[in-house]
Amino acid sequence: MDDHHPQVPSTATTSLHEDSARSHRATQSITNHCRGHYEKLELEPHPHGRLGGEGLPSLMPTTEPATGPVEAGDLVTDGALLAEGVDDVDAQSVLSRSIGDETDDDRPVVYTVFGPRKKAFIVVILSLAGVLAPLSSSMYLPALQTIEDELETTATMVSLTITVYMLGLGVAPLFWASISDVFGRRLVYMASFVVFILACVGNAMSNSIGMLLGMRVIQSCGASSVIAVGAGSICDLYETKRRGRALGFFFLGALIGPVIGPIIGGYVTSSIGWRWTFWILAIFGGIVLLLITFVLPETHRRIVAEKYQARMVNLPLKPTTWVVNPLLPLYYLKYPYVALTIINISILYGALYAMSTSMPANYSDVYGLSTDEVGLTFLAMGVGNILGSVAGGNFADFILARKRKMMEREFAMRQAEEDGGVSSSDATYATEVITANNEKLINLETPTSVDGTTKYHSAGTDGEGAIQPANKFDAHGATGTAITATNTMVGEPAASAAIEVPKEFRLTGGILFFWLMPTSMLFYGWFLHSHQPLAATLTIQFFGGLGMTFIFASYSTYLVDIFTTRSATITSLNNSVRSIWAAVCSVIVVPMESGLGPGWTFTIFSLLQFGGGLIMIIVFLYGHRWRQRWPPASK
Repeated sequence: MDDHHPQVPSTATTSLHEDSARSHRATQSITNHCRGHYEKLELEPHPHGRLGGEGLPSLMPTTEPATGPVEAGDLVTDGALLAEGVDDVDAQSVLSRSIGDETDDDRPVVYTVFGPRKKAFIVVILSLAGVLAPLSSSMYLPALQTIEDELETTATMVSLTITVYMLGLGVAPLFWASISDVFGRRLVYMASFVVFILACVGNAMSNSIGMLLGMRVIQSCGASSVIAVGAGSICDLYETKRRGRALGFFFLGALIGPVIGPIIGGYVTSSIGWRWTFWILAIFGGIVLLLITFVLPETHRRIVAEKYQARMVNLPLKPTTWVVNPLLPLYYLKYPYVALTIINISILYGALYAMSTSMPANYSDVYGLSTDEVGLTFLAMGVGNILGSVAGGNFADFILARKRKMMEREFAMRQAEEDGGVSSSDATYATEVITANNEKLINLETPTSVDGTTKYHSAGTDGEGAIQPANKFDAHGATGTAITATNTMVGEPAASAAIEVPKEFRLTGGILFFWLMPTSMLFYGWFLHSHQPLAATLTIQFFGGLGMTFIFASYSTYLVDIFTTRSATITSLNNSVRSIWAAVCSVIVVPMESGLGPGWTFTIFSLLQFGGGLIMIIVFLYGHRWRQRWPPASK
């Protein structure tokens, strides 16, 4: 190649050549294709000598895992963090090394400073904390009749305590998420759980329905932080390809609450009184607060980066504004793919709460069950919820990984055939070698104008976890190596569109099984109407719970993947809309059943869910196109 062209390092290509001539032919073909795009580019010198001299980053990964402590200022991806003396970085957390000349250092590029065990431990704590919000609601349900009698009030006023609790769950996360984006996750967790514990004490000491209503609002505000901010913490820890499974386990905590809550609440109410449900919640909240205070680390990517003096890629070093704006999440409703997804999640969530609110009265009237026995009936739907959450998260990751492999193989085969002289089998073999250790062919993404110069971001195929040797920016402007494009390259990204997996494939699981919950709810209503055996009704509820959380995991992960840097904010918006609608459904379901009966009442809820499922098919088909037309912005 001529001297004025940048060279592609050949270390990895040579290693493939030593393996077999067959892999060398295929790799050389693909490398030549990618070199053809890069020949139009000039490489600016790195201010710290990061890449050392001329040359482009290799298309092939190094195979040695990075181990041991790393140094401050190391290259990190999508806000990933590295720092001197961090012990949690190990081979499992390393995504790639810095690839350049042989004289370069081999400091690793990772997504997070936390190793797999530490990340799993954090997820366990967050999942445990996430139990409290639904537990505080579901433990309360078996005691409704007892509270009505003791406080000498009406059924409508007691039901209102459920409504105001749900409204608190809907509004408060808007504040918590906005605060966490500025001041960090851990501070929000600690402050909110102090509020929660004090409110539980106030609930336990309530001597009037008015005081109980007020304390329930405060209690929901304290319990709601984990719902939104917890998803942000998961996004801090896990890259896209592993995020679905992690979110599935995180949501598992929130789904255990509805399972054990009515059982505990039923037995506590019948044995030692309804007030002890709140004393138990206060004790549980205190244990979680101790874990958060003394064990849980801060995970916010910007704050941890500042602490360890690490360099970030694709995330600003400081937020664009230090003003806490609780209305900021509403901004994202302007995107059709966000609004339609959240509307559908809200329909599902509202129907689930309508069913849960009606269950104590329905099972007592139709089957003559006691308070203790009514609590046990929640087990069927709860077990389905747990299985659906775990299965839904894993299925979403599986679909995304499978689609990525297919697209990589198709890309390699297409480029090999265009260059000629390489068979499809050779190209497939080369693709498998090239993508070892999750390192993908480098692609160019949307150009960014900085100081009047058009530059391209270089990224891996998943858009966030792979090596990004080009165009590192922090809050002060360009600080790293940048690839400057000539006029002929503007608007000509090389292979991004060919390899990037559309995020809409996260919706696959929810779309395939969207019919499961509305069908189950339809049967539930008519089984109650016709007094079918209790076992049949509980079986239907199991499948309804399974379908609900399978769909929920799929749709929620889709939203988080779109707004990785604002995951807490988008989750708070999702939670707020669905909680407000759930509050409405919990109020209207009782009068609806009184006027229409359970059969027609839940037929209406079922039809709404079928309509929502059809809407999500539209999002799946056109969401990628919408995101290109209205790309998600970070406010």
